[in-house]
Amino acid sequence: MDDFFEREKNFLVEYHAQLRDCTVKADKMSVLHRSLADTYIKISQGLSDLSRLDAAEEEGGGISAAAAAANGETPSGRAQQMESFMTKAADALEKMRRIEGRVASDQVGCRSCTRGTIALTLEVT
Repeated sequence: MDDFFEREKNFLVEYHAQLRDCTVKADKMSVLHRSLADTYIKISQGLSDLSRLDAAEEEGGGISAAAAAANGETPSGRAQQMESFMTKAADALEKMRRIEGRVASDQVGCRSCTRGTIALTLEVT
């Protein structure tokens, strides 16, 4: 009879160690997902700022307008294309940021379930 309980105890201790390792790994992944979401928002903001700056420079007749004229393009057409592209890219990054934020939030919910299992396991041992 003692062998049975010793095996069960060893199983629970090993199971607890594996759950603890998985929880630590999930914590790291959650932090990385949040960091990635923060990076997306910074890049998105930079692209938005760049598109507005480039459009203003094109309208003001800066260097970009001269480069566009050398290529045979109208400055306003090139500015509109760049602004449109950068705005769409910024929107795509914003959507990706929302997704990464949701993934990180979902992982937090899963970790709390795992921690409840760990607490239950500790009570049994």
